[in-house]
Amino acid sequence: MVGALLAGSAVACGGTTLACDPIPNVAPGVCITAPDDRVPAPEFPDSFVPVQNPETFDGEPLPTPVTLASARGSIVVVNLWGAWCGPCRREQPELNTVAAEYLGDVVFIGVDVRDTQAAGSGHAREFQVAYGSWFDPTQLYPSLFTASVPRSVPATVIIDREGRIATTINSITTGPELATLLDIILTQP
Repeated sequence: MVGALLAGSAVACGGTTLACDPIPNVAPGVCITAPDDRVPAPEFPDSFVPVQNPETFDGEPLPTPVTLASARGSIVVVNLWGAWCGPCRREQPELNTVAAEYLGDVVFIGVDVRDTQAAGSGHAREFQVAYGSWFDPTQLYPSLFTASVPRSVPATVIIDREGRIATTINSITTGPELATLLDIILTQP
């Protein structure tokens, strides 16, 4: 069955053009690509280092992000953010809530773009982000996508169990939107 989204319109998703049906709680223009039409997500470059700082929150070090290869077999949410980005700051509490609700079922990874290490770690501490983020000051990671390209910050990419892009949200997301998309993708093979 073809994925979801924009009623009566064609939307480019995962390299194909799909006619999409609306999904409750999901913004128009966000679609879930049919599993057979999905393309592989790019791996994080070896040159990436985690957002880090010797300071901690709650007495624990900042979480270390995982690679997509190590998360294979799990649904993965990759969120591109920047401490300088107002919408990123607004969505972070909702991302934290969804990450906690789906702990064990979904892996969350952040990608901090166009920041300094100090700003990125400050954001992680301020919002008590419980998942790790890769540091990407030059926005290299978005440039590696061949389809479903993250075109904005914030952007959220959901990757299926086989490492393929299921959907990309090119704007601020909400907890209900993200949970709805995850619930659908979790039921897919």
